[in-house]
Amino acid sequence: MAATAGVSVETVYKAFGGKAALLKRVYDVLLVGDEEQIPLRQRPEILAIATEPDPRDKIARYAGIARTLGDRLGPVLAVLLASRGSDPELEDFARTIDAERLSGATGFVAQFADRGLLRTDFDRRHASDLAWTLISPAVYLMLQERGWNSEQYERWLSGALADALLSAPPS
Repeated sequence: MAATAGVSVETVYKAFGGKAALLKRVYDVLLVGDEEQIPLRQRPEILAIATEPDPRDKIARYAGIARTLGDRLGPVLAVLLASRGSDPELEDFARTIDAERLSGATGFVAQFADRGLLRTDFDRRHASDLAWTLISPAVYLMLQERGWNSEQYERWLSGALADALLSAPPS
């Protein structure tokens, strides 16, 4: 990357503060899709999930965002996942994004729990853990390695989230 920019690696590290800081900056831009200083949770596509009244449509929107994030972040996260444990700064960064994903999944699950739509065979924490796992970049990358395309992943994720989270409709 430094060579492409016509600068030394040292110059890049001085500008960004090291490997983890550079990766964090790239990650942040890819996460939201631009350089605007608007957090993901304040983006229109995320806000639309909160206002969507239909639970299955809410899940479909969420799966669509997970797909978009997988498409944007996949290559960077593949490198990060492959390097887990090799560098303390990168490991801290990986833990940070895991925690951010859990926070997002917890907020998403709360939208169902607050309306009494969550399955009753486990609590909010377990439901959040399931959503967090299903939207993991590792899952996205594994399915891509198996030949799944983005559309297949999104369809599967939407169904898996609905099955994992929603109570059965009254008969």
